[in-house]
Amino acid sequence: MDLQLVLQQMCIVLIFLIIGYFCKKKEKVSDQGVKEITWILLNVCNPGLIISSVLASENRPGLQSVGIATVAILIMFAVQILLGFVMGRIIGADKKHWKGYHSLTIFGNVGFLGVPLAAAVLGNDAVLYMAIVLLIFNFLVYTLDFYLLSSDLPERKGGGFAMILNPGAISAIIAILIYLLDLRVPVLVADTLQYMANAVTFFSMFVIGTTLARFPVKRVFSDRILYRYLALRQVLYPIAFILILKLFISDPDIVGVIALALSVPPGNITVMLSELFGLDTDVPTRAVVLGTLLSVVTITVVTAFV
Repeated sequence: MDLQLVLQQMCIVLIFLIIGYFCKKKEKVSDQGVKEITWILLNVCNPGLIISSVLASENRPGLQSVGIATVAILIMFAVQILLGFVMGRIIGADKKHWKGYHSLTIFGNVGFLGVPLAAAVLGNDAVLYMAIVLLIFNFLVYTLDFYLLSSDLPERKGGGFAMILNPGAISAIIAILIYLLDLRVPVLVADTLQYMANAVTFFSMFVIGTTLARFPVKRVFSDRILYRYLALRQVLYPIAFILILKLFISDPDIVGVIALALSVPPGNITVMLSELFGLDTDVPTRAVVLGTLLSVVTITVVTAFV
């Protein structure tokens, strides 16, 4: 993997985040505006990116490679689930925050950051693997994560099948079908999807920048436990997993996609579900913001081992 290209992409991401931060600080965008941009990203632009990347792929991976990637991705999630059970204890967090750390450990910012990074750094051929990551991610969010975060509520909540089949999951299914059936579409359709995809990186980081603007800077940077968590979650664990993975898999695209999926910062989904279930959102939000800021360095470090 080209480290210079990775660092360049992460610097661009940081610039986009800073733009969002100052736009929010200057009150040029409202909370409602941020929600609407988020909805467009989740339901329009990101699905466009997933589908357009597979359509633009010139050398689509073979079935054997896809099978190997799927097994590796399933193992990745299984390890993260197990690690999440002990993460709170390892970093010395207050017991009331353990569930939040468990969720943050499993669910990284794969959609907003992982997919565009895979397309930019590894090329369109690798985005199919990230689509598989997203399919499993979505299934786990609306089953395991709902169960995990609502397990102490009087009425335990589940996501339900309808919630699993959200636009992100549907676009991932479409991308896999395009691959399996070797489908081609008219240029008009392909170009339309590509223009939708072009908006993803900027607006996803813009939204995270607006989130940072809501917090006093001191609160974001002063939590030592959070630094311990992010060092383990975004650096040590990904590097260890990649080194072991490379003993069994030599395909650079598979290893690269898993490296990105492991090293992206915690995702907003934990914050949103914690708010839904009436749980503490302070620690998850600060983890997302600080993790995203540090990811400029941590993703570059982790991908050096690919």
